[in-house]
Amino acid sequence: MTFDYRKFYDLEKYLLAEVGPRFRETRVICPIDFYLIIIWKANRAKTRIRDRLNKQPGGFAEAVEGIAASLHTSACPMGRLEVLMKKWGVPPSHGFRHSDSVLS
Repeated sequence: MTFDYRKFYDLEKYLLAEVGPRFRETRVICPIDFYLIIIWKANRAKTRIRDRLNKQPGGFAEAVEGIAASLHTSACPMGRLEVLMKKWGVPPSHGFRHSDSVLS
């Protein structure tokens, strides 16, 4: 996969205009895009969150695949937040409360 890295200059615009619609259409998110969401919403905790997900069976990439599948089956924003917190161990204080605009 090749990227036009200039898109990442305005990270919020990239995530809301491209990643969000792509996720809603395909229900798949690539690991790089998920990591960019982490940076956007929880920059100080990005390494801690990445390392926690990397400890999952299959590593970070498979964890992201599982997160996307779990979020797809969640019916409401609170359900998606609960999935991130309880199943994947992403603390609510790390900004994911408000990431629904991308991962909904």
